[in-house]
Amino acid sequence: GLEARVVIVPFCNWPLDTRTGSQVIWAGTRNEPFNQPEQLPVLYNDRLLHTFFVRDYFLEFTQRYLDSFHIKKALFQNQTEGDMVWSCGLQLSPVRQNRNEQEEGYRPRAYPSYDFRDSLSLVYREDDFEYDAQDSIRQWGVVLHKALSRLETEADIARVLEELVMEGELSGNKETVSQYAAIIEKTLSDPQVACWFDGSWTVRNESSILGPTGKLRPDRVMEKDGKTVILDYKFGKPDPLHHKQMSRYVAALGRMGYKQVEGRLLYFNP
Repeated sequence: GLEARVVIVPFCNWPLDTRTGSQVIWAGTRNEPFNQPEQLPVLYNDRLLHTFFVRDYFLEFTQRYLDSFHIKKALFQNQTEGDMVWSCGLQLSPVRQNRNEQEEGYRPRAYPSYDFRDSLSLVYREDDFEYDAQDSIRQWGVVLHKALSRLETEADIARVLEELVMEGELSGNKETVSQYAAIIEKTLSDPQVACWFDGSWTVRNESSILGPTGKLRPDRVMEKDGKTVILDYKFGKPDPLHHKQMSRYVAALGRMGYKQVEGRLLYFNP
C-alpha cells in the first residue's frame, strides 16, 4: 500500500482475530500434572480463559491482534497528498489541494493499458513450458517429498499420487505420474528398504518433536518390537549436514526414552 497512489480494499471488515477455534497452539503451565511436558498442544479458543493455559492464550491473543493492526497500518499509513483509499465500498481521501475535486469525488482521467503480449507469453501445453534445470529438480523433490510423507506402505503409492493430482500438486499427465511411481517403486524394491514399508511397523510421518532448542520433524519414524528407526528422505547429492541433522533426531528420541534408535538416510535422484 505504501508504494501505490491508489489502494483498493474491497472488504476491510475482517475480524482482528480470524482463526479462533480453528488452530492449535503450544501452551505450558507450572500446575501439576500438566507441567510434565514442557508444552502441550491445545485448541485456541476462549475456553482457555478458564484453564491453566490462560497466560499463553493471552500471549497468542495479543500477537494476533497486533498482526491484524500491522496489516491495516500498512494499507492506510503514509498516504501522501493526492492518494486515495477505498474501503468497504466507501471512498476515503486525505486533504487535497483542490477542494472542489475532493467534494465532487475522484474520477480517473485516463485508463492506461498496454499489450500484455509484449511481456508475457501463454503456454497452452505443459510440454511447451521451459523449466530452469535447478528449479525443475527442486520442484521434483518437493512433489516427491509430499508423496513420501503420505505413504504408510508400498501399496499406497497409486492412491497417494492420485491425491496429489486431484489437489493440483502433481500434473495429471499419465507419463509424469508413472515417472514418480517408478522412482518410488524402484527405491522401495531394495529388500532393506522394502521391510520398512511392508505394514508391520507403527509409522509416524512428519511428526514434530518439541525440544529445548525448538522443533524437529523427521520425515518418518517407525517402531516395532522395541526398535525405532528414523528415516529421512533426501534428494540430490549426499551432504555431511544430512548426517548431523539425523544425529539430532536420534539424540532427541534417546532423551525421550527410546532405547534402540537408529537413523537412516534414503536418497532419491531423478
